[in-house]
Amino acid sequence: MTASNHIVATADIPGVFKLMKDAFTDSAKVLLELMQNARRAGSPTVEIEYDEAARVMTVYDDGVGIDDFGTLLNLAKSGWDAKTASAERAFGAGFWSAVFGCERLHVESKGRGFVADTADILAFRPVELYTCDQRRTMIRMMGMHKPIPLELGYHGQNGFESAAMGFPIPVTLNGVALPRPMAESQEFEQTAIGCVRLGASVQVETFVYLQGFRVATLAGTSRRGETAGVVHLDSTQFRARAPDRDCLIDEADAKRTISAAVKAQWQAHYKALKDNGDHATLIRDASDVISLGCAHLLNDIPVLPGCVLELPDIARYHADAEGGAYPVPDLSMEDAARSPLILSRALPAVSSYGDLECLRGGGEDFEEELIGEFNQTMYLYLKQATIVRDDQLDPGHWIFRSAHCRSELLDYPRLSLADATDPVTVDGHCIDHVIVPCKSITFDGALGTVSSDRALGLVPSDASGAMVAVGERANTVSLCKMLSSFTDEFDHYMDDWYDDDQAALDNALTIARTGNVAVLLQTALWSLTKGSTGPLLAGRSFEVVFGGDGDGRPTLRVAERKAKKPRRNPAPRDAKAA
Repeated sequence: MTASNHIVATADIPGVFKLMKDAFTDSAKVLLELMQNARRAGSPTVEIEYDEAARVMTVYDDGVGIDDFGTLLNLAKSGWDAKTASAERAFGAGFWSAVFGCERLHVESKGRGFVADTADILAFRPVELYTCDQRRTMIRMMGMHKPIPLELGYHGQNGFESAAMGFPIPVTLNGVALPRPMAESQEFEQTAIGCVRLGASVQVETFVYLQGFRVATLAGTSRRGETAGVVHLDSTQFRARAPDRDCLIDEADAKRTISAAVKAQWQAHYKALKDNGDHATLIRDASDVISLGCAHLLNDIPVLPGCVLELPDIARYHADAEGGAYPVPDLSMEDAARSPLILSRALPAVSSYGDLECLRGGGEDFEEELIGEFNQTMYLYLKQATIVRDDQLDPGHWIFRSAHCRSELLDYPRLSLADATDPVTVDGHCIDHVIVPCKSITFDGALGTVSSDRALGLVPSDASGAMVAVGERANTVSLCKMLSSFTDEFDHYMDDWYDDDQAALDNALTIARTGNVAVLLQTALWSLTKGSTGPLLAGRSFEVVFGGDGDGRPTLRVAERKAKKPRRNPAPRDAKAA
């Protein structure tokens, strides 16, 4: 036999059907295909009857009906007219999702119908048609392989509710209308890619639909109660991947096109607000306005939005320690004239504002500039200055013309300590800094002089690179957090390390300021006076002895001191003689 010089493409139809069986990834996709067919048929609604226990689902519609039942079982041959097939990009495979999804299929439409086991259909056995009185189109799936759960899923919806979310026509389940909050409505605006409804903000996620199918999600936050953005794509421009249409063809390129269109819609939205004089919304959404490249819309609004304002980083530590609020409120033009404002360009490129952990390890790793940077931060904090992030604003913004906002590079302030004690080293688990307790610290800088007994400052030291000056009423909780992150090599926060070092820091300051070691014991033992131990210890005395053994290890001995019994007075001699 002579080998042929030609080959011809062929298909193993049973093999194709076996491959198709797993093409529709879940039962919800089957439901969407049947809903889609109803919509394409021009039905005003889709009615679904479902019995989860019996694994039976019936879909009714009042569309044009089925003229040729043979096209239902003809894979890849669409039964739709040429106009619908072209506009909808119909694959001719939707009905097969029902064949693959159940054990038995019952179909009726326009006075004809059939009932058949799907195994017989897939084995190419003839299916007998019968006549009936059914005018509507009915497709009933019996013995569904993957029933659709009625219980609510992770997002608070069952499979039917998810399918109906953005569907173009009303859908009922067992007589109850399903909510369609993402379906097209008058809230949508026509754009070059389709219909768009903007979400609650630029940051929220946007759901993308094509012919009622959700095919993509544009990244963003998802908060309960916030309205997400929605896009219904033009089906003549975008195509979904066959057969179950759960993502777009050339998805990355398509998403870029969609994202650009949504961004343009947001830009137009804020421009319209500007034209209508809605300055309050523009200031409220200033962060979004800036991220969209529309910072110029803020130029003549006499309010500085809080998103472009910062407090010195020291404020963050104090806010964490004292439970305060760190975000900066909006600042009117009038208040700006009365407040110390500093453009961020007037400050050096700071590597560690408000963070003293960089001082660990002594002078060899220490950068001298950090002394000035930290002291500058504390100085600005004490002067209640606000930093304007000028890189976030358009060059034409009014703040750049304001005489009340400093733009020149600020010199580092000079420090002087009042009633400073001798330096003391904190010997903690993570902290080994040298501390200089003092009554108060005075800063002299570009904004004038300020003194505070709550201040912290850095003082140069040949031995350790820098010492930390601590005012009499400084917040030691925030100081401790500046000195270390208290994390191990796996970046786990260690509560015990923090507790130990906070106690070591407080003890070192107490000894340096009072010279009274007994105060440490009083602080450590005070908690024993509370609760059930208080009455137990009341009036009792103990002897505490600290020492060391022969190996240099510390020892501690505690013994109760017994109260002495009162001595009896001896009887008078005269009384004895008598």
